Amino acid sequence: MLRYHTFNKRLFAHFVDGLVMMPLLLMEHFTANFNNMWLVAGGQAAYLLLWTAYLAISHARWGQTLGKRLVQIKVVDVQDENRLISYRKAFLRESIPFVIGVIALIIFIADARLTGETDPFLNDSIRHSQLFVSGWMLIELITMLFSAKRRAVHDFMASSVVIDLAEVRRNYFKEKQAQLLQSLQTSK
Repeated sequence: MLRYHTFNKRLFAHFVDGLVMMPLLLMEHFTANFNNMWLVAGGQAAYLLLWTAYLAISHARWGQTLGKRLVQIKVVDVQDENRLISYRKAFLRESIPFVIGVIALIIFIADARLTGETDPFLNDSIRHSQLFVSGWMLIELITMLFSAKRRAVHDFMASSVVIDLAEVRRNYFKEKQAQLLQSLQTSK
């Protein structure tokens, strides 16, 4: 069961993935400095789409983002841990923050048209969406800490589980060693 204890590694991997996406985040913050609602909304939309695509494509194609690869963890199918999840399941895994972001973007545009406030840091819709995302992350954390295989809600939604590849390798070699010892004992 140690192969499912990935909390620290997942946290560090998320930090690394944030660094990978930093140029995009800087572009989003750069567009926020302009007093143009469509430019700000475009920057927000680009960040939302590319972040979601990075996560979903990486999980479906390789089972890992760059951060997960660095810390040696992998997203796999919960029923068959030798199989990756599909693109549909990978997007489903990221769908709640994506939907919250899309709703916040729509509300931002509507609010900016009504009030003229185009600064996303002063706009209530963006601040409220950040509260929803924070709430979602808390729910994710609670489920991950209290489920048997350390699965968060998004893992249940996508029928996925995150495994520690180093622990999987250790278990594999322990099994092979036990088989070898058993075969040596039976051959005596």
